[in-house]
Amino acid sequence: MASTAVNGSTVIVDGARSESPENPESPQATVLDSVSGPEWIEMSMRDIGQSIYDHQPLSREKRDLKLKAIDTAYQLNDVNLLAELARSREGLITNSARAKVWTLFAEKYGNITEPEQDWHQLAPHSEEEQIKLDVERAFVFYPAEGDKEQLKEKLFDLIRSVFRRHPQLSYYQGYHDIAQVILLVFDGIVENAVPVLEAVTMSFLRDYMLPSLDATLDQLELVPVILTLADPYIGQLVRGKPFYALSSVLTFLAHHIKSFDEICVVFDHVIASNDMSFVLYLYVAIIISQRDEIKELGGDVDIIHSYLTNVGEQEFNVFEVMARADELSRKYPISTLGETWDNISPHSVLKCKDNVFDKQLDEFEQAKVTEQKEKEKVKEREKEKQLEQEKTTTDRTKATKQVAPLQARKILGVMALLRSRHTVLGLSVCMGLFGVALSWYRHDIKEILGFRFTG
Repeated sequence: MASTAVNGSTVIVDGARSESPENPESPQATVLDSVSGPEWIEMSMRDIGQSIYDHQPLSREKRDLKLKAIDTAYQLNDVNLLAELARSREGLITNSARAKVWTLFAEKYGNITEPEQDWHQLAPHSEEEQIKLDVERAFVFYPAEGDKEQLKEKLFDLIRSVFRRHPQLSYYQGYHDIAQVILLVFDGIVENAVPVLEAVTMSFLRDYMLPSLDATLDQLELVPVILTLADPYIGQLVRGKPFYALSSVLTFLAHHIKSFDEICVVFDHVIASNDMSFVLYLYVAIIISQRDEIKELGGDVDIIHSYLTNVGEQEFNVFEVMARADELSRKYPISTLGETWDNISPHSVLKCKDNVFDKQLDEFEQAKVTEQKEKEKVKEREKEKQLEQEKTTTDRTKATKQVAPLQARKILGVMALLRSRHTVLGLSVCMGLFGVALSWYRHDIKEILGFRFTG
């Protein structure tokens, strides 16, 4: 009789029921009776855990089997097993499975509370006009059919509902790319999609929704660090600030991947991981998958960055890059990335799973105050320097005024000798004296004479 351990319980194959070692009569044993022994032999935990590394699509038989496994794990409320299934080949397979599993993940991980009133009754968010503009650019790649204008209206409502409940959030362009995927998974039913978008927002995206890009850039600085560790040659080519990663990371690649099925598998993996860092590793894995193409671009940083901005649109195997991302995260844990990691706020989603957005805002405001104080110090130092320069100029002017009459008299004396023209020798002597006098006083002769006659 074969068996496989699943999060503290044991799945008995060969047709026997599942038992929990602690409680042989547990409800889990009854529910798993619905999955026959041969099926569990086919869908072993090893297959679940490793199937993401196999780029071949699931057979129809295994798809059906996996859907049964998902349903069983869902009935058991087994979040860990569902996470394994979500991260395996083809993810959660169908939108109906995704809708219920994502909702369960949102309840477990999302740090959200039941709203006290309908979002329609809440005050409009200050950035709804910008949200509306972004929504008008939605649904470019998918769906191929359907009323896109109606979908845009629903998408606008979905995003507004989250932002009105969290008015402290700052909107960023590209947020709608994530929201549209979630809306489509929930078949356009806004009220069902809201909890998942809200959970994703507060548990994954809140670093990007502060009033400035500082926290975002701090997080993106991890990309070149990971890349250099994984591939020093490409890391050296891809130098400079990682602005190129913005649209890929901030949208979970939804801004670039054109296949709805593939982007849903990415979302399955990201949401199941409950870890925003996976997106960073995934982006690095995609860059590495394009190694040959990047080498052909030469060493021009601007051209390379332009290519990396849209690297998610290149041809790559989504399962292979997710497998590599998992490998990179194990080989180079994010908490070991040195000073770049240390610079990230302790309230970042990368370091704190709780909803601490208010603390992040406080931190941001404190940073603004500190920055303002520093600016005032710089201004004060500049003012002191200017006053010192003005004092020095004044002192020099006074000294000049004291010396000027004497110098002017000497020059006038020289000029008188010149006018006399008694002898050639005298003229030469006078010219020499004139040169000496000029060396005594280096100001413009007109200015000096003017001072002489007016002073």
